[in-house]
Amino acid sequence: MDIYPFDKMDRLSKEDYIKTQTKIASILRPDLKLKNLQTVLLKDWDRDARGKTYLTRQDIFNSLFELGDIWTPDVDLFQ
Repeated sequence: MDIYPFDKMDRLSKEDYIKTQTKIASILRPDLKLKNLQTVLLKDWDRDARGKTYLTRQDIFNSLFELGDIWTPDVDLFQ
């Protein structure tokens, strides 16, 4: 959560969300071209913001939980 530049009211703008998520996504999916990545992230913004013009810390937490859930094959430590 510390990498997201929340404002004084603990809100994250769309611009800052896209910048930060682009960095994260480019690590997870280096095969995606920037244009395709931006398209995916804009769709994520729409889903995460649910019509708002900002995201809260809880919104980001939920988004990161979903990201972990999608990118983690299972929760077992050893198999």
